[in-house]
Amino acid sequence: MLDNGQYVESRIGPRRKSSNLTDILETALASGAERIMFTGSIPLAEQGQRHWLLVQTPGWIGLGHWMSTPVTGRFEHKNSGRRIEIRTAKEWFGNTPLNPAQARDAWIALKTMVAEAFDNTPLAQSPAGTGTNLWAASLPKNVDPVHVSEDIAEEIHATSGQHHLEHLVAGPYHSQHPDCLPLVDPEKTPRMERFAYVDGRFMYASLCREIGIGPGVRMNREQTFDLLQNDPYARARVYIEFTVPDTWNHVGIFAVQYQNARDGWYYPNRPGAKGRTWADSAEVSVAVRYGWRVDPIESVVFNTKVPSRDGSKQV
Repeated sequence: MLDNGQYVESRIGPRRKSSNLTDILETALASGAERIMFTGSIPLAEQGQRHWLLVQTPGWIGLGHWMSTPVTGRFEHKNSGRRIEIRTAKEWFGNTPLNPAQARDAWIALKTMVAEAFDNTPLAQSPAGTGTNLWAASLPKNVDPVHVSEDIAEEIHATSGQHHLEHLVAGPYHSQHPDCLPLVDPEKTPRMERFAYVDGRFMYASLCREIGIGPGVRMNREQTFDLLQNDPYARARVYIEFTVPDTWNHVGIFAVQYQNARDGWYYPNRPGAKGRTWADSAEVSVAVRYGWRVDPIESVVFNTKVPSRDGSKQV
């Protein structure tokens, strides 16, 4: 379905009963679309197996996909140069099951509400991009936040994960990394009598109070140690070496990138496990409080800025 409500039947290549990724891209190209939003179930990307975005797409060039969650495919048509992005309705609307018509209605409703609240500011390609634009639109006209330096921006991009996604029940879905131990054995605990669900979306409200801005100052080991001692909740990223306590029996605190970055992140929780990673100063503070041994190696400290209060009210 197009954004104008028109239904479009996907092309199907010869000798096939159903459309593949190339067929879907060709259909979008013929319809003049710039983005494809998948609804329903999305193929799982099993660790060690080829991702479904990396299949052969004759006539199209991959421009660098984001294969973690939320998945994003970027393609360019070889002959026309037209670019098309592949995203998911889940990225915008969570786990609510939507068909194409419902996803279109939800998109139009969201676009209308955002435009009314933020002086016709359009939706960006992603929720994160939209949030950034809305935050910028809410700032006073004469405010120009200092950007982080290019090298620090690249470093953040390369060493930051998304959400803490982890399956902690023993079995095929638990991390196979030796430093990650399951917390629940289904053979010993076949049924959970209680379950707690914490909605973390309100965590983003802290951005309405204070945020870190550029350019960012690098600190050495000694300076970083002093910073964590005197201002543990400073707006800073810290490169650390850590050791999980011998008595630890909980989730891992720090995210560590797999050697192959495409495999994502794991969270060591095995007693005695060691690792190196970048972490927020607040994460370091929590780990130290609970007995983790943390050796700060270096850090990047940011300036702070209080955003417009009107912006938080608009959101």
